[in-house]
Amino acid sequence: MRTLAADEMEAAFLSEELDTAGSMLEIARSKSSQDRTDCQSVVTTALAALGTIGRLEYRIEDSHAWREVHFRARELKFAFASLCTQCGEECEGRQRRYSRRP
Repeated sequence: MRTLAADEMEAAFLSEELDTAGSMLEIARSKSSQDRTDCQSVVTTALAALGTIGRLEYRIEDSHAWREVHFRARELKFAFASLCTQCGEECEGRQRRYSRRP
């Protein structure tokens, strides 16, 4: 059994990663109308981060902290999925690959 402090540290780390992915979403949204390649690059990087978050979130034993991380990540994945339709097919394929559960 992990300690509460370990759960808190991991949840805080993943929360920071989710904040970064959220910022990347805003960048990708601004790039989507200007340059599809830039948009795809930002989305690919953010989805890789979300994939890592998805693999690590299951280590959190505190159910409240896990739910908070899980649902924020899920909301971001849906937001990126809708943005991918603007970026193009290649971006959409990457979204599916990074959204798989471990």
